[in-house]
Amino acid sequence: MNNDEINYDYSILRLLEKHKKPTGASLIKRELKNLKINISEATIGRILFDLDNIGFTLKDGYRGRVITDKGKLYLNNLQRKKDRREKGELFLSALNIQEIDRLLEALEARKVIESQMAKFAAAKSNIQTKKDFKRIIESHEKMVKNLTEYEYNIPFHKYIATLAGNKILELMLQMVVEDTRFTPALKKIEKNLGMKTIEEHKNIAHAIIEKNPEAAEKAMADHIDSLIVKVKKVKLNLN
Repeated sequence: MNNDEINYDYSILRLLEKHKKPTGASLIKRELKNLKINISEATIGRILFDLDNIGFTLKDGYRGRVITDKGKLYLNNLQRKKDRREKGELFLSALNIQEIDRLLEALEARKVIESQMAKFAAAKSNIQTKKDFKRIIESHEKMVKNLTEYEYNIPFHKYIATLAGNKILELMLQMVVEDTRFTPALKKIEKNLGMKTIEEHKNIAHAIIEKNPEAAEKAMADHIDSLIVKVKKVKLNLN
């Protein structure tokens, strides 16, 4: 399904939801035209037929179509994607190169500091470590699935810093993190990475639990690198 078809789906389903009663293709065509969307009645009929087949709409004889509960869920999903896209455009327009450069410097510093912390944490891993990581990661997964607005990465990284037991590195990390903690770019990128971040955290946790300092160091470095790559892509879009 291409973007045009998805946009037509969204517009048609939105109209059906608004009407709350059977609506025919001719009325849909007129209302879409009022929205500056020009599409033939035949095309609308084809789209409605396809929506019928996948259970998003239901034909009520000659009276027209109504949106189903399944269709409402699909519409809500399209709305969320639309909102995210629009927020992304606003987000990019609000950023500047200086902010991104500062964030990249901070992430490079975090890569050095946190990879060493992960290495030290692996050497000090104990029986409780596995239980603690399980609790933190499960909480992280729940927040990502529920789209919760929360800095869910912080507990994971703070736990590793505490486990590492190096106060100098911990203070250095705190300074770097606080400097960029509320940077819009970082918050949006971390949120968009979602489940990918969880998988990376699991890799780090596994290496620490297995008391493998080298693997833990590499897993953390790779994790921060993925953030750096994303930030650099954002910077390219600003140039």
